[in-house]
Amino acid sequence: MVDDFDVIDLVSQAPAVEHRLAGLTATEKLEWLAEHGIIVRIEGSFPGVHRFESRLGISCGFFIKGDKFVFLGDNTTFTRND
Repeated sequence: MVDDFDVIDLVSQAPAVEHRLAGLTATEKLEWLAEHGIIVRIEGSFPGVHRFESRLGISCGFFIKGDKFVFLGDNTTFTRND
């Protein structure tokens, strides 16, 4: 299957990416993201926290909870509910 979905900014595209990946395991979601940018596990944090960097260099920290991405900001965590 050809995947023509480009991830430029995971935070702003989260609703579309979540929809596209709904029902996949966390591992499968991480594998898909790795095909669309760079995934790095953040060491020293609680399990499952990663950093995603798009091919354009836009990055964010996140973890996966069910079918949602939970993003890490300065002193906050948030999800997109669009």
